[in-house]
Amino acid sequence: MIQDIDFKHVRLKVSDYLGSQKAVELVGPFVDQPVTNFAHLFVDNKTRKIQGLSLGDGDSSTEAMDIPLPKEKNFSDFEVALLSLPKSVNQVVLSGFLGGRRDHEWINMMVAVNWARKTGGHICFDDRVYVFSNRTKMDFHGGFSLMSFETQKVNIEGQVKYALNQVELPMLSSMGLSNMAHGEFEVVPSSVVVLARYDG
Repeated sequence: MIQDIDFKHVRLKVSDYLGSQKAVELVGPFVDQPVTNFAHLFVDNKTRKIQGLSLGDGDSSTEAMDIPLPKEKNFSDFEVALLSLPKSVNQVVLSGFLGGRRDHEWINMMVAVNWARKTGGHICFDDRVYVFSNRTKMDFHGGFSLMSFETQKVNIEGQVKYALNQVELPMLSSMGLSNMAHGEFEVVPSSVVVLARYDG
């Protein structure tokens, strides 16, 4: 039977732990340890935490959760965690949320896009996929693609193969596929975009 989530209770516990932090790392099921020095929220992670707060329904972990969630619910553990972050948080690093079921990855991406649209915040999946809605500086060498879930004007400035100057990127289009970064550059969207890195 589907059980309701007591979001008020979850948000209170998460807020008590995070306080006024602006950056947080959500640690998912597919990594053994965090990768940043941010505050850590372990989301159904199987690793025994040293410091941080854990949340989940236990289907990917045998560890007892600080905030247990029902297994049968209308939200994923990841979405509950993201929706429970206090308004002070504007940067979220996600570790261990890529590499499992493809449908989970897609849904997590959609949830991240919705969060970034509502908050103006910035999300990074395993230093490979970035979700953001405002001017963002990047610095790497390699391929990347830019995706949008709505038609919008986009600038890409700096050390890239294909720079864009107020170019209209159509919704769900392949137009942003296969660019190349050669160091520092900036992406200036007018709404939420997803930038995915690849080796090349």
